Amino acid sequence: MYTSAKLAAQKMVTRGMLLLVICSLARAQSSPADLRGIYVGGNDIANENTKSLTAALRVPGVDGFLLVIGWDEIEPALGQYQWATLDKWMSQAASAGKKITLSVTDGTHTPSWLFQPAPGGGGARPLSFSISRKGGASNVCEQETIAAPWDPAFLKQFDSMLAALSAHLKDAGTYKPLTLLRLTGINRDTDELHLPEETPQSTGLACVSDAIVTWQNAGYLPSLLLQGWDAITSSFHKSFPDKSFTVAIIAGPTLRFHRLPRMARSSPATFPT
Repeated sequence: MYTSAKLAAQKMVTRGMLLLVICSLARAQSSPADLRGIYVGGNDIANENTKSLTAALRVPGVDGFLLVIGWDEIEPALGQYQWATLDKWMSQAASAGKKITLSVTDGTHTPSWLFQPAPGGGGARPLSFSISRKGGASNVCEQETIAAPWDPAFLKQFDSMLAALSAHLKDAGTYKPLTLLRLTGINRDTDELHLPEETPQSTGLACVSDAIVTWQNAGYLPSLLLQGWDAITSSFHKSFPDKSFTVAIIAGPTLRFHRLPRMARSSPATFPT
């Protein structure tokens, strides 16, 4: 999803070559971890071939493991966590002496309880999209419901999940082997930094919803998106103050997709109801 605002364009990036940007929000460390190496992994640990991935971890020259797991997989109900899958792979990678990058995604892995009313749910406002991967080239439409990255209810629950995750890893003895965390929270169908931006016109598919209209109706402003991103990164830093972070960015040579109309970067606004 793009706007003409320069700052927002830096965040909502186009499809293309995947860039891995290594950044650290933690305080300077006397002896920072060596982040270099060859990592194996996939898009979602729940869908990986266990036998193949286990074998890949034993290949000489493999230095690390990228563990991608959905938020809905570790917190299927509000405040109720299921750590078995996470623990299995964290322990296996740690026992093999591998560096570990952990990525907990939302987007299509946003738990449904987030949109249920409190106290049983998170109380976030649902934003529904019909998307098509690769700008419509897949010729298939998929439904997804996410929260706006600046939604206070979403930010509160995402922050709580990260705090619970950090505490559990420490209790399980797998916090120390964790080398990197991928900054997530602004996701669509992968852990890369992007949101729905398709329209029927941009994809040529009638089954695609108009993401631009959906974002406008949600009260989108570049300043709100940056406000959400600041809150998300602060949550990561609070729960993992001694770790380094990565962010996966999709970059392309041209801005091929529709843009939102010009707008002020900020204005007095509250989250729309």
